[in-house]
Amino acid sequence: MDVTKISEKQIEASVGVSGQVGAELPVFAKLMIALTSSIRAGGMSKTETREMIERYPKALLDNINLLLDVAHATLRQQDRRGLLIILDNMDRYTPEKANELLLVSADILKGIHCHMIYTVPISLIYAPIGVSVKDRFELETLPMIKVKERNGADCENGIQCMLEALQRRIDVQALFADKALARGLVQMSGGCIRDLMHLTQRALLISENQVDQAALERAVRTVRSEFSREITAEEYPLLARIHQKKTVATSQEHWPLLFRRNVLEYNYTEDRWADVHPLVLGMREFQDALTEEKNKLGLA
Repeated sequence: MDVTKISEKQIEASVGVSGQVGAELPVFAKLMIALTSSIRAGGMSKTETREMIERYPKALLDNINLLLDVAHATLRQQDRRGLLIILDNMDRYTPEKANELLLVSADILKGIHCHMIYTVPISLIYAPIGVSVKDRFELETLPMIKVKERNGADCENGIQCMLEALQRRIDVQALFADKALARGLVQMSGGCIRDLMHLTQRALLISENQVDQAALERAVRTVRSEFSREITAEEYPLLARIHQKKTVATSQEHWPLLFRRNVLEYNYTEDRWADVHPLVLGMREFQDALTEEKNKLGLA
């Protein structure tokens, strides 16, 4: 069986070599350099390595655990608690590929000698292809950060939390003409960090120096236009009903709205509710559908 074996001594020697070229690197980064270096030294191409991994996943797991065991031992010598690996951006894969990587291979992933956090694509939660995520892993749902209450009032705790998250990424005071503008972007994000950063990036690209009111409004229009391209005419009445009832159903017609973040879900203890994304609220097509829905309910 043509499987590369890596001994502890080889790993320790490789770590020592990588440490010489960059002592400031974290231990785990040095271990990864050692692993990739050993693959390159062996003359294996990416295709050949992938074929070996697919044929012998158990051997790959054993070698990874060998690396991790050395990492844990090294960290303990430095009075560190251990390693935590976060696998993010899984939503960039198709639902089929994510299902194969996370759920079909769950036993292999759970055999890794390390604490792991996987950010599971929302599609696998609402529309599982096979086995559900909660049957394979301990599931923790992170709702959108609540920037408004169910009745529409501002939620100051959530807004301040989002502003703090933004401040940790950029210098808000230097890049915004007024901090109130950053607050406006937070409110337009609906409590979704990804959308907040997208809006902020657009506003900064539009601005010549600092983000002003004109740049903010243009950024909102640009991102709103991106959202609108994904919404069909048949979905606007559904969005209007969701906005009125503040609930979203576990049904096939609702899933695309959640996947695309046209609808955001807020789940705090027993108070689980949903609403249309603030960017969608400002669309003319949505407002027309909302007026028609209110007329049907006698609320206009």
